[in-house]
Formats: sequence, structure tokens, C-alpha cells
Amino acid sequence: MKASRMLLPVIMLSLEAMATGCYEQDLTLLVHSDGSGIVHIRQRNGATLSGLSLLGARDQEKGSRAHDLVLDELGRWDGIEAWAKVRSEVSEAGIELSADGYFRDVNALGRIEPGVGRHEFVAQRDGDALEISWTFVAAEAWNRGTLDQCRA
Repeated sequence: MKASRMLLPVIMLSLEAMATGCYEQDLTLLVHSDGSGIVHIRQRNGATLSGLSLLGARDQEKGSRAHDLVLDELGRWDGIEAWAKVRSEVSEAGIELSADGYFRDVNALGRIEPGVGRHEFVAQRDGDALEISWTFVAAEAWNRGTLDQCRA
């Protein structure tokens, strides 16, 4: 019973952190005519969410924890040949991560969110233009129920 009492405040704090806009991710795709290119990722976790990620870490461990977060994010990507300019920074405002990923085929590019779903990118040539569509494919568990049930 003691563990469940401690878990509830952590869950509530996590939900509050997500609801208050403490998470931001920007993706920029640069796609060459042959379908290869670079994806630039920038992710910012606000102070509250970062506090959860760094919970229990001593000052000298915070940089290492932030580096682990960036490695976790990079590991969620498929189709990336190499990563460069990998950076993680801890400040009063939170944790900021960034990296550039080089890919050979935009159609092989994808990002997995465990338990939530997968982001996919598809490129199609339309005359001189290259049309890129982004699709989110929900995990099986998310395909059942209504939005109200998900919120509960």
C-alpha cells in the first residue's frame, strides 16, 4: 500500500507536466532529390518534466542522465545511417536535446514511441516536386475505445 501512495503523486506530477506544455519537439527534414537527407531533432523538456527525469541524481550525474535521454531518443529512430552534432544540456529551464540524423531513404525513416505508436515518412515525386507525408500509426492498444476513455 505504501508504494501505491507514493506512485500516485508521481503519476499526477507526470500528467501535470505533460498538460502544462513542458515538452516540445521540433523536427526539420532536409530531403535531397534522391530521397536522402538530414533530420534535425530538437527536444526541450521543461523544468517540471526534467525534474522527473533527473529525480535523485546528484549534480555531477545530471549531465550523464541527460545524455542517456538523448541516446534513448536516437534509439527510437529507424532509417538513420549516422548521427552528428548530438547534444544534451541541463539548465534551470530544463533539459534540451538535439542531433542531426543522416538518412539514405526518407521512405525508410520512422520513429517509434513505445506503447503509443510509430511515426512514418513517405516521399513521392510529383513532377519536379517531392511530396513528403507524415503519418502516425497508433499502437494496437490505442485503436480501441473512445477519446473519453483514453482521457479517463
